[in-house]
Amino acid sequence: MKNTNIKFENLLNNLRQQQPELHDAENVINSIMTHIAQIPKKRKPKTLIWIRTISSVAAIFLLGLFISQQWNIEIEQSTSEPTTWTYCSTNIDSLCMQKLSEKHQNLVDAYYCHMQRNSEKNKLQKSIYQQLKN
Repeated sequence: MKNTNIKFENLLNNLRQQQPELHDAENVINSIMTHIAQIPKKRKPKTLIWIRTISSVAAIFLLGLFISQQWNIEIEQSTSEPTTWTYCSTNIDSLCMQKLSEKHQNLVDAYYCHMQRNSEKNKLQKSIYQQLKN
C-alpha cells in the first residue's frame, strides 16, 4: 500500500513539473471560434414571450388604474367642502347624578347607572305595552 502511494506521488510530481507545449496556436484559436459559431442558439419558447407580453400589459394597465384613482381622489378632496363635525350630547339622568355626587364621580360609574336606569325604563315600557295589549 505504501509502495503504490509512493508511486502515485512520484507520478503526480512528474506531471506537475511538465509544462505543456502548444503547437500551432493560431489554429487552436480558430478551431475554438468556429466550434462556438456552429453551436445552435436556443430560441426562447413562444409561450414565454406571450406570457411576458401579457404580464407587461397587465402591469401597465394596473399602474394606470392606480394613478387615475389617486388623481380622482385628489380632485374630489380639492373640490369638496370641508367636513363639519357634529357633537352629540348625552343626557344623564338626574337620579344618577345625585347618586354619583355623594362619592367620587367616575365616567364608568355614570355609564353603569345610566344603563340601569335605561333597563328600568324599558321594563316599565314593556309592562305598559303588555297591559294595553291584554
